Amino acid sequence: MLACEQGHMDLVEYLYNQLLKLSSEKRNNPGFEGVYEFDINAGDSWGDAALHLATRASKTKVVEFLLPMMESGGGKGKKEILDINKQDKQGFSAPMLAIMSGNKILLDKYLEKEKDIDFLLTTGLGQTSLLLSIPAGIVGVILSLIEKFDAKLIMKPDTKAGETSLMEL
Repeated sequence: MLACEQGHMDLVEYLYNQLLKLSSEKRNNPGFEGVYEFDINAGDSWGDAALHLATRASKTKVVEFLLPMMESGGGKGKKEILDINKQDKQGFSAPMLAIMSGNKILLDKYLEKEKDIDFLLTTGLGQTSLLLSIPAGIVGVILSLIEKFDAKLIMKPDTKAGETSLMEL
């Protein structure tokens, strides 16, 4: 996961392929010891998976490498299929982190997967993607989210304190 956070693409690709190979070998040889099952969605002590780390560090190339794993999974096991909506321990999904960052290039990569993203997820504090997009000032995203979810998203209390996105606008 550190390779994802640091953006070392050669190492990310190499490790990913090695883990798939070892995971496959373990599945094909039940007595094969010493290798854990490969899980692309596994989180660190904060719940951050590889996609979270790459997004937080704005490593667009790593995000581009990981996103196709939503469809293909890279392998045959469910643990090898990327969960774009996986939340860390604070409730942030990788798309939420991209929205908060204001990184337009990174955000565009996520918006290509718009149909798969749950924009109604809330953080541990009750914040939605819309509320997180307002401080970043990404007008296109704000308007897109408002259009997509209509008044449900604008009027819904976004925080445990009862604040709505409309109050922030």
